[in-house]
Amino acid sequence: STCRIYCSDAKRYLRKCWKELRVGDVVHLSCNEAVPADLLLLNSSDPHGICYLDSCNLDGETNLKQRQSVRGLGMDDRFDVSKLDCLVEISPPTTKIYHFLGSIPVSGSTPSRRIPLNENNLLLRSCFIKNTDYVEGLVVYAGHETKVMLNNSGPRYKMSLLERYMNTAVIWCVGILLIMCLLSATGAGLWQSFYEQRGATSVIPFLPPLPAATELLSSSTRGGGASNQPPTPAVQRLYNSPAWVAFLAFWTFVIIYQTIIPIALYV
Repeated sequence: STCRIYCSDAKRYLRKCWKELRVGDVVHLSCNEAVPADLLLLNSSDPHGICYLDSCNLDGETNLKQRQSVRGLGMDDRFDVSKLDCLVEISPPTTKIYHFLGSIPVSGSTPSRRIPLNENNLLLRSCFIKNTDYVEGLVVYAGHETKVMLNNSGPRYKMSLLERYMNTAVIWCVGILLIMCLLSATGAGLWQSFYEQRGATSVIPFLPPLPAATELLSSSTRGGGASNQPPTPAVQRLYNSPAWVAFLAFWTFVIIYQTIIPIALYV
């Protein structure tokens, strides 16, 4: 989309894309034209400075809203954008559509005077100019700082009370699972340590040898020899190590106890 933006070098309005708008630019809009940014209404074709807006795309209301141009700039008789030179102080960008505060300090006035600004002087982006031949406005919020963009955050995910309770329960189940696995693995390591302290020097007779031990034995006898050789002392120490047994037992108990987590509720 394009709009007419005042160019100080050419001293006339030039048609440019919306993405080229910057805060401080002066925009000229005609009737039935969309507002490209949040504008401060400076001038209107209406003798009283009134402008009408169609905000159906913004709030769904079909009735036209009336806006008033800023008064007191010293150009009430005939607005000349080339002579516009002022400082505008406004509130930070906010999601509140009908909230806008600001002021324009009047230079050379004694005592110092300020022109107040409110939401009645603001043309919001995505609205359409209606029943007005033309308007001229100053860009105060552009791009993602406009009110319509700040409110366009997408649909919010609504979490039910049951989902919150279920998430809390699953977290507790995971914590209980880890504690049970840790206690069981610690018990397995202590049991292995107790067995070693009783003087056992060979593989526990009622436990099958590890695949790693079998591979080491087969590699050591690959050149020929008895296939039923007893495990080497290095393999015995690895297999009978309490830390190694506790490590394997922890993941074993994770698989055994994982059924306490109700994963089926999420699938």
